[in-house]
Amino acid sequence: MKNLQYTYIKAAITAVLLIFILNNCSKGRQEYTSKHYKKIRNAVITYRARNYTKAKKQFKKLLENDIVTGDILYYYGFIMYKEKKLKKAHYFFKKAIEWFSRYKSEFPEDKNYQKAFYNLGILYYEFEKSRDLQKVKKIWQTGLQHDSNNRFIKNEYDKLLLKIDFKKFRTRLAAFIKSIKNADNLAELKRIKKKYESCIAQKDLSKYNGLPEYQENKREIRDVVYNFDKLIKNKQNELILK
Repeated sequence: MKNLQYTYIKAAITAVLLIFILNNCSKGRQEYTSKHYKKIRNAVITYRARNYTKAKKQFKKLLENDIVTGDILYYYGFIMYKEKKLKKAHYFFKKAIEWFSRYKSEFPEDKNYQKAFYNLGILYYEFEKSRDLQKVKKIWQTGLQHDSNNRFIKNEYDKLLLKIDFKKFRTRLAAFIKSIKNADNLAELKRIKKKYESCIAQKDLSKYNGLPEYQENKREIRDVVYNFDKLIKNKQNELILK
């Protein structure tokens, strides 16, 4: 019962906020909202109540009737995102960004504008097989260029940079292991060890503790890092005995 009351209270607050927006914004959101206020309000209330199935139908009908605002585009894109219809989510997030960009002076720190950039980046990480962190970084950098106060991106940006750093670290570590295996003389092995000591040995692994991908491979990584000298020595002995 309490949850139902909460839902209705939240919906009522949303309706009041929407009325405020309509009465106080300039041509941007008023492009369609004044004429179609009730339809948009009902769709937003349904969305806020997390009834995404019904909200999807309402927003789809609005869009089919050329009733388009940045908010409608973002909300519909987010529903596509929830349904894992990634191409459609990508399309509508980009369209929302384009819409808000046209009215940037009117909505410089619009919440849905910020979230469209944030979720567009998330699409590339959560659902793409390649998990292209550099793409996420590029999109989020663009989002911060449009709005340096984008709290959704700012809250996650440092973590993203740490993920990128960890990915580079693992790639370098794998390259060192491969180079040891392929080394065919002691001089080359000595160069590998020197290079390792300058860019990997001094690495503070504790900074990765908050990353799930580090925790999943922590034992394996630490075994390699802390036993690197042993790997070198074993290879030395192998080359000497040849």
